Order: sequence, then C-alpha cells, then structure tokens
Amino acid sequence: MNIELPEKFEYTVSNRYRSYVEGDKLYVPAIAGIWRKVCYNLTYAIKGKKVCAYCGCQLTRKTVTIDHLYPKSYGGVSIPNNLFPVCPTCNTKKKDLSLKHYKELYTISDIDKRIDFLKMVYNDYEIIRYKQGFKLPKEWTSNEYIYWIYPILQYNKNRKKDSGYIKAYDFIRKYNGNVPCPLVTDSNDRIIEGNHLFWAAKDNYINIIPTIKLENVKLL
Repeated sequence: MNIELPEKFEYTVSNRYRSYVEGDKLYVPAIAGIWRKVCYNLTYAIKGKKVCAYCGCQLTRKTVTIDHLYPKSYGGVSIPNNLFPVCPTCNTKKKDLSLKHYKELYTISDIDKRIDFLKMVYNDYEIIRYKQGFKLPKEWTSNEYIYWIYPILQYNKNRKKDSGYIKAYDFIRKYNGNVPCPLVTDSNDRIIEGNHLFWAAKDNYINIIPTIKLENVKLL
C-alpha cells in the first residue's frame, strides 16, 4: 500500500537523522524508534493540528494529541492513514475503542447499558484475537514469507528479556499462533515497525506473517 504523503516534508531527529519527501516517496533513516515520531509529524503535515478530527473543537499546540483510528488493541499501527489529530478529551474517552464503537458508546445514556456494551465489545476483541489476531482493512495487509523480510535490529539472546519481545511472544502462544498486529516494511521489505514481533514470530516457527508493505517509503 501507499501511505498518505504531503507534497513537502522534512523532519530531523537529534539534529542528525533526517526524514524527507522527495518526488512521491518518503525517505526515513533506518534507526530504531524513529518511525513513530516521523509518522506523527507526517500526520500533522497532512491533516493539520488545529481541529479535532472527532468532535471538531479547536486545538492548540499544547492540546493537540494523536490517536490511532484503529487502536492498538485492534492491531492498529502507526501510519498516517491510521493517525488523526484529536483533542485530549476525545483521545481519553475513546481509549482502545474503534471509532465506530466509540461513537456508538456515547449514544447510550444509561450507565449500565454502557457497561454491557463495553463488555460485548471487549469480548468481540478477544474472539478476533483467537480467530485472526487483529482487525484492520484487508487492503492494507498481505501475507509475506518471513524469510523475505529484513529486520533493522539483529537478534541477540538478551532480546528475549525485552518487554516488546515478551509481549509479542506471549500473544502468539496464547492466541493460536496469531500475531497481535502486522509488520510494517518499506518498499525493500526492511522492517519499519515490528522488529520485536519479527523475532517472536520466528521463535514460534511462523513462516508466513501479515505485513503492511509501504511501497512509497524507503529506509536509508
């Protein structure tokens, strides 16, 4: 898939690592932890930071936040197509709900019925995890052989002590070999987001893994 890109964009981390749009492609340094910062700033460049995408209230530099349209509990990843500038109130109230469930929740005035609705939603989430791991638009993902994918963080024994690795590994073991979210790779199959998931999947002998391949992004 192609992510949304502004006509002009440049973002530098630590006065050293420069990400930029040139032509119709985004170039990002192959540095762990930089992608989310780049995506947040991309989102502001595309969608602005003055109006909440959910309630329409005015935002300031101090009040603007970023929300995942498909939450992390759904397997939501950090790409501009899934990120929106919102106010702190909407971000807090939405929590880990999808936008559809969030809007539906606040049409229910009775507190007990709200609680019942949330129980139903979270039960549905759990069913999804056992069936397929996550729920995102089908056109975003494809199934790729894990051996075609290249991590930017190499494997080492200490990685098994990392909380990100442990969380991904335990999810796979609990939910019938399903993964909690897709990997995100650039146009050359190098991992942008999901290095810990990659190694956890390999350690669970997963050969084919859901992947969002960003055709208009290249790691430097």
